[in-house]
Amino acid sequence: MHPHFRLLALFSATVLLAGSAFADTSLKDELSPREFESAGLNRLTPAELANLNRLVRVDREHGSSAARDSERASPQKQNTFSVEGGAAGFGREEKVVRQLDRETPKEIRSRILGEFKGWTGHSTFRLENGQVWRQTDGSSFTARLKDPVVIIRKASLGSYRLKIEGFSTQTTVQRVD
Repeated sequence: MHPHFRLLALFSATVLLAGSAFADTSLKDELSPREFESAGLNRLTPAELANLNRLVRVDREHGSSAARDSERASPQKQNTFSVEGGAAGFGREEKVVRQLDRETPKEIRSRILGEFKGWTGHSTFRLENGQVWRQTDGSSFTARLKDPVVIIRKASLGSYRLKIEGFSTQTTVQRVD
Protein backbone atom coordinates (compact mmCIF):
# COMPACT_ATOMS: atom_id res chain seq x y z
CA MET A 1 0.00 0.00 0.00
CA HIS A 2 1.34 3.43 -0.92
CA PRO A 3 2.43 5.41 2.20
CA HIS A 4 0.09 8.30 1.37
CA PHE A 5 -2.89 5.93 1.17
CA ARG A 6 -1.90 4.46 4.53
CA LEU A 7 -1.73 7.96 5.98
CA LEU A 8 -5.12 8.82 4.48
CA ALA A 9 -6.63 5.63 5.91
CA LEU A 10 -5.14 6.39 9.33
CA PHE A 11 -6.42 9.96 9.15
CA SER A 12 -9.91 8.78 8.18
CA ALA A 13 -9.99 6.22 10.97
CA THR A 14 -8.75 8.80 13.45
CA VAL A 15 -11.39 11.32 12.41
CA LEU A 16 -14.23 8.82 12.44
CA LEU A 17 -13.27 7.06 15.64
CA ALA A 18 -11.56 9.71 17.69
CA GLY A 19 -14.03 12.08 19.30
CA SER A 20 -11.20 12.70 21.68
CA ALA A 21 -11.35 14.95 24.72
CA PHE A 22 -7.68 15.74 24.00
CA ALA A 23 -8.54 18.34 21.34
CA ASP A 24 -5.42 20.40 21.99
CA THR A 25 -2.95 17.52 22.12
CA SER A 26 -1.16 15.73 19.33
CA LEU A 27 -1.65 12.16 18.19
CA LYS A 28 1.69 11.37 19.84
CA ASP A 29 0.18 12.44 23.19
CA GLU A 30 -2.99 10.42 22.65
CA LEU A 31 -1.38 7.15 21.56
CA SER A 32 0.97 4.91 23.46
CA PRO A 33 4.46 4.75 21.95
CA ARG A 34 3.67 1.27 20.59
CA GLU A 35 0.40 2.45 18.99
CA PHE A 36 2.13 5.50 17.51
CA GLU A 37 4.86 3.35 15.96
CA SER A 38 2.55 0.56 14.74
CA ALA A 39 0.41 3.17 12.97
CA GLY A 40 3.55 4.31 11.14
CA LEU A 41 3.31 7.83 12.52
CA ASN A 42 6.92 7.72 13.71
CA ARG A 43 7.99 7.78 10.03
CA LEU A 44 6.35 11.17 9.41
CA THR A 45 8.49 14.28 9.32
CA PRO A 46 7.76 16.82 12.06
CA ALA A 47 6.03 19.01 9.46
CA GLU A 48 3.85 16.10 8.24
CA LEU A 49 2.91 15.15 11.81
CA ALA A 50 2.07 18.78 12.65
CA ASN A 51 -0.12 18.99 9.55
CA LEU A 52 -1.90 15.72 10.41
CA ASN A 53 -2.50 16.96 13.97
CA ARG A 54 -3.90 20.22 12.58
CA LEU A 55 -6.21 18.36 10.18
CA VAL A 56 -7.48 16.06 12.93
CA ARG A 57 -8.06 19.02 15.27
CA VAL A 58 -9.95 20.97 12.58
CA ASP A 59 -12.03 17.95 11.67
CA ARG A 60 -12.88 17.26 15.33
CA GLU A 61 -14.07 20.85 15.69
CA HIS A 62 -16.15 20.86 12.50
CA GLY A 63 -17.11 17.21 12.06
CA SER A 64 -15.86 14.73 9.51
CA SER A 65 -16.72 15.56 5.90
CA ALA A 66 -16.90 11.81 5.23
CA ALA A 67 -19.43 11.42 8.06
CA ARG A 68 -21.45 14.41 6.79
CA ASP A 69 -21.47 13.03 3.22
CA SER A 70 -22.47 9.59 4.49
CA GLU A 71 -25.30 11.04 6.59
CA ARG A 72 -26.63 12.98 3.62
CA ALA A 73 -26.61 9.79 1.53
CA SER A 74 -28.55 7.70 4.08
CA PRO A 75 -29.91 9.84 6.97
CA GLN A 76 -32.36 7.15 8.09
CA LYS A 77 -29.63 4.79 9.34
CA GLN A 78 -28.64 4.86 13.00
CA ASN A 79 -25.01 5.90 13.42
CA THR A 80 -23.92 3.80 16.42
CA PHE A 81 -25.27 2.32 19.57
CA SER A 82 -23.94 1.40 22.97
CA VAL A 83 -24.69 -1.73 24.95
CA GLU A 84 -25.63 0.65 27.77
CA GLY A 85 -26.42 4.34 27.40
CA GLY A 86 -24.86 7.36 29.11
CA ALA A 87 -21.92 6.98 31.50
CA ALA A 88 -22.71 3.29 32.09
CA GLY A 89 -21.95 2.68 28.39
CA PHE A 90 -18.57 4.42 28.49
CA GLY A 91 -15.97 1.99 27.10
CA ARG A 92 -18.63 -0.43 25.85
CA GLU A 93 -19.38 1.12 22.45
CA GLU A 94 -20.02 -1.22 19.57
CA LYS A 95 -18.01 -0.81 16.40
CA VAL A 96 -18.47 2.72 15.11
CA VAL A 97 -19.99 2.94 11.65
CA ARG A 98 -19.92 6.70 11.05
CA GLN A 99 -19.57 8.63 14.31
CA LEU A 100 -19.56 8.12 18.05
CA ASP A 101 -22.80 8.02 20.00
CA ARG A 102 -23.44 11.58 21.19
CA GLU A 103 -24.89 10.34 24.51
CA THR A 104 -21.67 8.66 25.63
CA PRO A 105 -19.41 11.05 27.56
CA LYS A 106 -15.89 11.95 26.37
CA GLU A 107 -14.44 11.16 29.80
CA ILE A 108 -15.30 9.75 33.19
CA ARG A 109 -14.00 10.55 36.66
CA SER A 110 -13.99 8.09 39.51
CA ARG A 111 -11.66 6.86 42.26
CA ILE A 112 -9.48 3.86 42.82
CA LEU A 113 -10.41 3.00 46.41
CA GLY A 114 -7.66 2.20 48.87
CA GLU A 115 -3.91 2.35 48.40
CA PHE A 116 -2.72 2.94 44.84
CA LYS A 117 0.90 2.11 43.97
CA GLY A 118 0.84 2.91 40.24
CA TRP A 119 0.84 0.57 37.24
CA THR A 120 3.30 -1.97 35.94
CA GLY A 121 2.30 -2.80 32.37
CA HIS A 122 -0.27 -5.45 33.31
CA SER A 123 -2.38 -3.59 35.86
CA THR A 124 -6.12 -3.79 36.44
CA PHE A 125 -8.01 -0.80 37.84
CA ARG A 126 -11.21 -1.30 39.88
CA LEU A 127 -13.04 1.98 40.15
CA GLU A 128 -15.42 3.27 42.79
CA ASN A 129 -18.18 3.42 40.12
CA GLY A 130 -17.93 -0.37 39.63
CA GLN A 131 -16.07 -0.30 36.30
CA VAL A 132 -12.96 -2.42 35.81
CA TRP A 133 -10.27 -1.35 33.31
CA ARG A 134 -7.12 -3.23 32.22
CA GLN A 135 -3.88 -1.61 31.10
CA THR A 136 -3.06 -2.45 27.47
CA ASP A 137 0.33 -0.81 27.02
CA GLY A 138 3.59 -1.74 28.67
CA SER A 139 4.19 1.52 30.53
CA SER A 140 4.91 1.77 34.22
CA PHE A 141 4.28 4.48 36.78
CA THR A 142 5.02 4.52 40.49
CA ALA A 143 3.11 6.53 43.09
CA ARG A 144 1.82 5.90 46.58
CA LEU A 145 -1.64 7.43 46.93
CA LYS A 146 -4.82 6.81 48.89
CA ASP A 147 -8.15 6.84 46.99
CA PRO A 148 -6.81 8.79 43.99
CA VAL A 149 -9.16 10.40 41.48
CA VAL A 150 -8.81 8.75 38.09
CA ILE A 151 -9.77 10.28 34.74
CA ILE A 152 -10.37 8.07 31.70
CA ARG A 153 -10.72 9.83 28.34
CA LYS A 154 -11.51 8.65 24.87
CA ALA A 155 -8.44 8.84 22.67
CA SER A 156 -7.91 8.19 18.99
CA LEU A 157 -8.57 4.97 17.12
CA GLY A 158 -11.11 3.79 19.69
CA SER A 159 -8.66 3.64 22.58
CA TYR A 160 -8.94 5.07 26.10
CA ARG A 161 -6.31 6.82 28.22
CA LEU A 162 -6.23 6.69 32.03
CA LYS A 163 -4.48 9.24 34.20
CA ILE A 164 -4.38 9.99 37.89
CA GLU A 165 -5.57 13.51 38.72
CA GLY A 166 -2.59 15.75 39.41
CA PHE A 167 -0.16 13.70 37.31
CA SER A 168 0.58 14.00 33.60
CA THR A 169 1.55 10.35 33.07
CA GLN A 170 -1.08 8.30 31.23
CA THR A 171 -1.59 4.70 30.21
CA THR A 172 -3.80 3.08 27.58
CA VAL A 173 -6.63 1.00 29.02
CA GLN A 174 -9.52 -1.19 27.91
CA ARG A 175 -12.73 -1.71 29.86
CA VAL A 176 -13.22 -5.31 30.99
CA ASP A 177 -16.30 -4.87 33.23
